[in-house]
Amino acid sequence: MRSRLWYAIPKAWQSDGAALKLFAGDISQFEVIKDTVRGQDAVVCALGARELYTNSGIRAKGTRAIIEAMKATGVKRLVVISSMGIGESWNHLPFFNKALFNPDYALGI
Repeated sequence: MRSRLWYAIPKAWQSDGAALKLFAGDISQFEVIKDTVRGQDAVVCALGARELYTNSGIRAKGTRAIIEAMKATGVKRLVVISSMGIGESWNHLPFFNKALFNPDYALGI
């Protein structure tokens, strides 16, 4: 599993004294992930697949690797960001995901 990281960083976050640290790497290299999360207060995971409807496994495998690295290093906070369900992707979501994102959907409201 290879991953490429694409990101945009606001100028305010780019200073040496910024509270946010950005790391780029290959999500399949567990030791690198572990070294990256070690000593951090929290981790933000924004993994996604390039092809909208292709299950590359990157989200599941990558998130699992991040969580295992966090457990191994004692990092307790994880923030996960996703665009799943936004725009045309909503129509392709399974019922469970739609119900999770919008409980009114499950109730037929």
